[in-house]
Amino acid sequence: MRKLLVAVAVASAVLGVVTVGGNAGKAAKAPGVAFGTPVYVDQQLAGGEPEVLADPLHGTLVYTAHEGTTHLYRNGILGSPWGNFSFVSNYCNQVNIWWSSDGGINWFRDRYLGSPCPTSPAINTGFSDPDLTADAGGRLYNTGIDLVNDALFSSGDGGKTWDRGTVQCHDGDRPWLAGGVPNQVFMATDTVEGTLSHQTFNSTDGGATCSANGVPDAGSTSDGGSYTGFGKLAYWNGKLIEPVVYADASGTTDGVGAGTWSR
Repeated sequence: MRKLLVAVAVASAVLGVVTVGGNAGKAAKAPGVAFGTPVYVDQQLAGGEPEVLADPLHGTLVYTAHEGTTHLYRNGILGSPWGNFSFVSNYCNQVNIWWSSDGGINWFRDRYLGSPCPTSPAINTGFSDPDLTADAGGRLYNTGIDLVNDALFSSGDGGKTWDRGTVQCHDGDRPWLAGGVPNQVFMATDTVEGTLSHQTFNSTDGGATCSANGVPDAGSTSDGGSYTGFGKLAYWNGKLIEPVVYADASGTTDGVGAGTWSR
């Protein structure tokens, strides 16, 4: 589980400017990249496992987190800013999504047709394990799980609306995404929890459907141990890359590596 959402700090880069007069032709020294003042994304909804993705094509930042209902068990909740249980009354069995078009100063919740839900339930069901990515054409993707399904859904306008998707890309746990060529996305997941079942599935229509068969990246090693894909996917120059964890015969992790796939 990643840390509880509290606030997000916005990075800002300031370019050097050319001065005139006595300093003509000289450029002021740029202060470089730094974090700005932290701001709350939301003070009513909460959620763990947060991620932020920049969409330069549409000029937005997209922030996602799980629905936060597991935080009901946190000590002191009745006296906290979330003591009104807003995240319960807004529960939709979907990961939460916000977007910003001003570099993270102001954030807006996604809402589907005036409902409290971020997206259509026909394309997205699953309260946990979000992951963001973008394909080469600028379409954004997110995912959510409900223990029996891995949903996959996408946005063509920088995360403001989500118009394509499937509730059942596959069943599994802890999905990770990587965008490929335009309208293509890969989703890796453990199809059977607690076993060497890690596979990667592929969509070529913006997440509306997924391949029926996955490409496995898990198995046994010659010394009696095992390996499995585990972590954030990356797509680069026609290759799909994912972290791999190795374990010895007793099941103790004893190494890390990378698995690659190409067309």
